[in-house]
Amino acid sequence: MRWHGNLKPARNRWLEPLFFSTFPQRLTKWASLAHEAMQRGGAAVSALTRPAYVRAILLLAGVWTAMVGIPGAAAWVVHRPTAGSVAAWLDSVDAHTPVRVYRMETGDVVTLPLNDYLVNVLAAEVSPDAPPDALAAAAVAARTYVIRALTHPQASGPTFAAQRGADVTDSAQLDLPWRTIADQERQFGAHQAAYTARFQQAVLATDGQILTQQGAPILAFAFPISAGQTRDALAVLGQPVSYLTPVACPDDPPVAQQPDKRLTPSQLADLLQLPEAAPNPAGFTVSARDGAGYAQTVTYDGRVWSGAEFAARLGLPSAHFQLAAEGGQLVVHCQGVGLGLGMSLHEASVLAARGMGWRDLLAHFYPGTTLMQRA
Repeated sequence: MRWHGNLKPARNRWLEPLFFSTFPQRLTKWASLAHEAMQRGGAAVSALTRPAYVRAILLLAGVWTAMVGIPGAAAWVVHRPTAGSVAAWLDSVDAHTPVRVYRMETGDVVTLPLNDYLVNVLAAEVSPDAPPDALAAAAVAARTYVIRALTHPQASGPTFAAQRGADVTDSAQLDLPWRTIADQERQFGAHQAAYTARFQQAVLATDGQILTQQGAPILAFAFPISAGQTRDALAVLGQPVSYLTPVACPDDPPVAQQPDKRLTPSQLADLLQLPEAAPNPAGFTVSARDGAGYAQTVTYDGRVWSGAEFAARLGLPSAHFQLAAEGGQLVVHCQGVGLGLGMSLHEASVLAARGMGWRDLLAHFYPGTTLMQRA
């Protein structure tokens, strides 16, 4: 397999948080540097000043131990490597399944093992503090989505990714989002290693397992949070799918409200590509909704957009929104994040915290499906 660019070093960095401790190495390095400094400074530091010099080094060592050493030791105890864990990760079913990902921002196609790819996806989709069963359920859903893309071409023709020589894209609108290692380091800071370990454990615990119906991988859609229930596939895809039917998500509404978005007439004209420079905000209406309350169509002066297209053009987090004209602007009140189809990752986390296992979570959100172990 040919690794793209600097991806191979990145793979080693994925392995480090779970399998390799940095605490002993850091401690050894500190001792070496301190010893070297004493040797270099021995001739220049007098007998009178050397005790103060030693005290300074000891003080710095104490500070380092309190701030880095003790937390590092604790992390090492929790995540200390074993030969078996390293072998399990490298020899897993997922590790031997390459995935080609089209990067929307750069136009590049990168290839990486499925297990590493799934860690990237979990880092973008799920809170790292989510219960292990919620992480495991999300890992199975993401794996199922990718395996379907790898093995079942769309009847309507090549996908956007396939047209560019890839299996999936990194676009949340087209496929699954992901977060690069650099992005994770910026997002998670000092917690990045521990969070990566949690994602890896979820992937490894479900290695090779996918959801199927009649032996084929399902359309395992998942999204961050609903407005109160998931959507019916008929309203989203235009055809019924037995395992993508409305599921109540009573724990989502209290946290589903998103910040209001205010748009001036000129912004609306630009984003919606309207011929007039100053459209009337009061003229925009949601003309149809589905059973879950998501906008199906939006109209303005004889023009019609689907709810999904309107949301995408205005940069809204979901198509579950209400429109109002205030102060000469269009104000959009939006609830939920994502497509609303499949598994609500927030509701899954709440249910997992109450004791629901990952297999039961998958059965809850994708009824009538079967777990299958890939060889």
